Amino acid sequence: MEENNELHVDAEIRDPKAVLDALDRAKAEAKKSRLEKEDLEAQMSYINANLNSLKSSLINQKVQAQLKDMGIANSDRILKYVTLTDVDLDENLELKGFGDQVDQIKADFPELFDPKLRVAGLADSGVNSAVDTNVSATEMQARSILKKIS
Repeated sequence: MEENNELHVDAEIRDPKAVLDALDRAKAEAKKSRLEKEDLEAQMSYINANLNSLKSSLINQKVQAQLKDMGIANSDRILKYVTLTDVDLDENLELKGFGDQVDQIKADFPELFDPKLRVAGLADSGVNSAVDTNVSATEMQARSILKKIS
């Protein structure tokens, strides 16, 4: 019964040098494969970093272009309130997740998106303002003082 529990090797190693040479070749191939794998991983890491950089640059350009199309002159002011990490590109390279953020910004800052509110005041109403450009500053001061006296 002891013979069944023990492992028996019937094959005798006739050429130990050939076995050692085969082992050395196997180790060399394993090392070569490991080095190739590490090199490929480094290349993939580099490519992914460049891809992410290009993607974020494209997203930034598309966001600024879309804001410009909305009539926003200073898009930098709006970009402070946009979380670009939540914006992504779909299969057609269109912005995904940006519209929701713009809707929220529109609700918070309607004056930035509505030209009537952006101008604010009488500038576009066609009504004459209190400032007369044909009058000098001294004359305006004198009129102001005279109004207070009378």
